Amino acid sequence: ITSHEPADVLPWADKIIVLKNGKIIQEGTATAVYKKPLNEYVAGLLGSYNLLDQKTFGEKKILRPEEILITDDLSEEYTGIVTSIRFMGSYYEIEVEIKSQILKIKTGDDKISVGDKVGIYF
Repeated sequence: ITSHEPADVLPWADKIIVLKNGKIIQEGTATAVYKKPLNEYVAGLLGSYNLLDQKTFGEKKILRPEEILITDDLSEEYTGIVTSIRFMGSYYEIEVEIKSQILKIKTGDDKISVGDKVGIYF
Protein backbone atom coordinates (compact mmCIF):
# COMPACT_ATOMS: atom_id res chain seq x y z
CA ILE A 1 0.00 0.00 0.00
CA THR A 2 1.01 3.59 -0.46
CA SER A 3 0.18 5.96 2.37
CA HIS A 4 1.43 8.90 4.37
CA GLU A 5 -0.41 7.77 7.51
CA PRO A 6 1.60 5.66 9.99
CA ALA A 7 -1.59 4.01 11.29
CA ASP A 8 -2.28 2.72 7.76
CA VAL A 9 1.22 1.41 7.13
CA LEU A 10 2.74 0.08 10.35
CA PRO A 11 0.26 -2.72 11.18
CA TRP A 12 0.19 -4.13 7.65
CA ALA A 13 3.62 -3.68 6.14
CA ASP A 14 6.17 -6.49 5.89
CA LYS A 15 8.61 -3.95 4.50
CA ILE A 16 8.61 -0.16 4.41
CA ILE A 17 10.41 1.88 1.79
CA VAL A 18 10.75 5.61 2.46
CA LEU A 19 11.26 7.79 -0.61
CA LYS A 20 12.30 11.41 -0.82
CA ASN A 21 12.61 13.20 -4.15
CA GLY A 22 12.37 9.83 -5.91
CA LYS A 23 15.26 8.30 -3.99
CA ILE A 24 15.13 5.58 -1.36
CA ILE A 25 16.07 7.06 2.02
CA GLN A 26 15.50 3.97 4.17
CA GLU A 27 13.99 0.52 3.83
CA GLY A 28 13.37 -2.29 6.26
CA THR A 29 10.75 -3.92 8.43
CA ALA A 30 8.10 -1.66 9.93
CA THR A 31 9.62 -2.18 13.38
CA ALA A 32 13.16 -1.37 12.25
CA VAL A 33 12.22 1.76 10.33
CA TYR A 34 9.97 3.04 13.13
CA LYS A 35 12.41 2.36 15.98
CA LYS A 36 15.65 3.23 14.17
CA PRO A 37 14.90 5.97 11.64
CA LEU A 38 18.00 7.13 9.80
CA ASN A 39 17.07 10.80 10.02
CA GLU A 40 14.41 13.29 11.08
CA TYR A 41 12.60 13.04 7.75
CA VAL A 42 11.99 9.31 8.21
CA ALA A 43 11.14 9.73 11.90
CA GLY A 44 8.58 12.44 11.14
CA LEU A 45 6.81 10.38 8.51
CA LEU A 46 6.09 7.62 11.00
CA GLY A 47 4.97 9.67 13.98
CA SER A 48 6.00 11.89 16.83
CA TYR A 49 9.67 11.93 17.84
CA ASN A 50 12.22 13.73 19.97
CA LEU A 51 15.59 14.83 18.67
CA LEU A 52 18.02 14.78 21.57
CA ASP A 53 20.64 17.45 21.10
CA GLN A 54 24.30 16.68 21.56
CA LYS A 55 24.92 19.59 23.93
CA THR A 56 22.33 18.41 26.47
CA PHE A 57 22.47 14.63 26.05
CA GLY A 58 26.01 13.98 24.82
CA GLU A 59 24.82 12.65 21.49
CA LYS A 60 22.36 13.52 18.76
CA LYS A 61 19.69 10.83 18.86
CA ILE A 62 16.10 10.29 17.74
CA LEU A 63 13.76 8.77 20.34
CA ARG A 64 10.03 8.14 20.19
CA PRO A 65 7.92 9.53 23.06
CA GLU A 66 7.24 5.99 24.31
CA GLU A 67 10.98 5.23 24.52
CA ILE A 68 11.56 7.81 27.27
CA LEU A 69 10.58 6.76 30.77
CA ILE A 70 9.78 8.98 33.74
CA THR A 71 10.74 8.41 37.35
CA ASP A 72 10.46 10.36 40.57
CA ASP A 73 14.08 9.34 41.24
CA LEU A 74 15.87 12.67 40.91
CA SER A 75 19.28 10.99 41.02
CA GLU A 76 18.85 10.09 37.33
CA GLU A 77 21.37 11.69 35.00
CA TYR A 78 18.65 13.84 33.42
CA THR A 79 16.01 15.73 35.39
CA GLY A 80 13.52 18.30 34.24
CA ILE A 81 10.25 20.08 34.91
CA VAL A 82 6.88 18.91 33.57
CA THR A 83 5.57 21.81 31.47
CA SER A 84 2.49 20.28 29.85
CA ILE A 85 0.15 17.31 30.23
CA ARG A 86 -2.45 16.18 27.68
CA PHE A 87 -4.84 13.30 28.24
CA MET A 88 -4.91 11.22 25.04
CA GLY A 89 -7.34 8.48 26.08
CA SER A 90 -5.15 5.44 26.72
CA TYR A 91 -2.10 7.48 27.76
CA TYR A 92 -0.89 10.95 28.72
CA GLU A 93 1.41 12.98 26.52
CA ILE A 94 3.60 15.11 28.72
CA GLU A 95 6.32 17.59 27.94
CA VAL A 96 9.38 17.81 30.14
CA GLU A 97 11.87 20.66 29.86
CA ILE A 98 15.48 19.63 30.38
CA LYS A 99 18.12 22.36 29.99
CA SER A 100 15.85 24.33 27.61
CA GLN A 101 15.00 21.30 25.45
CA ILE A 102 11.39 20.09 25.50
CA LEU A 103 10.86 16.32 25.29
CA LYS A 104 7.51 14.69 24.49
CA ILE A 105 6.87 11.57 26.56
CA LYS A 106 4.01 9.06 26.54
CA THR A 107 3.07 7.65 29.93
CA GLY A 108 0.21 5.92 31.67
CA ASP A 109 1.09 7.65 34.96
CA ASP A 110 -1.81 9.84 36.04
CA LYS A 111 -0.05 11.09 39.20
CA ILE A 112 2.17 13.60 37.35
CA SER A 113 1.35 17.31 37.49
CA VAL A 114 2.57 20.40 35.66
CA GLY A 115 5.49 21.82 37.63
CA ASP A 116 6.68 18.44 38.97
CA LYS A 117 10.41 17.77 38.84
CA VAL A 118 11.05 14.33 37.33
CA GLY A 119 13.93 12.15 36.25
CA ILE A 120 13.99 10.56 32.81
CA TYR A 121 15.86 7.66 31.30
CA PHE A 122 15.88 5.80 28.00
